[in-house]
Amino acid sequence: MTLRLASATRTLPRASTRLETIAVTVLVGLLVAACNRAAIAPLIAVGVAAAVVDLDERRLPNPLTGTFALGTALTAIEAGAAPARLAAGVAALVLAVALVVKAVHGEVLGWGDIKLLPSLAALLAVLDPPLTLVGLVGATALLCVTLALLTAAGQGRGDTVPYGPALVVGAFAAPLVT
Repeated sequence: MTLRLASATRTLPRASTRLETIAVTVLVGLLVAACNRAAIAPLIAVGVAAAVVDLDERRLPNPLTGTFALGTALTAIEAGAAPARLAAGVAALVLAVALVVKAVHGEVLGWGDIKLLPSLAALLAVLDPPLTLVGLVGATALLCVTLALLTAAGQGRGDTVPYGPALVVGAFAAPLVT
């Protein structure tokens, strides 16, 4: 399902390789196990699909970021009024920070990253409020690693950096480091 979502939202759809299929299947399984909530497996699948497209095309497709945001909102509503309010507050705060970063250093974050960040933060707030900070720190650390690896590989300042994989894996792997 994850790779079909990725293929359907790529600019030029293509079939996934066997290695991609194995890697994505293992990653989705590990992230679902780490979160210890099978109910969010579809959200993890959508998030990983967005990360796969970002890795291939350096963009986070609106259908996937929108689906992720809607799924996060429904998960927050299902969790109850207090978790939903917390999730909305966390999402608003993260969105504000991302917009400030975009305003000050426009090249650092893309609009897809800005659309994905609040949803990830809100979902973490619903799942386990103390993990929200751990997940955001993990995602930030992986963003730095991604940037360092791409810089070491010779990509220049003007190149688009695919932060989607770091954001998704960093957020959902938070339970593993606590």
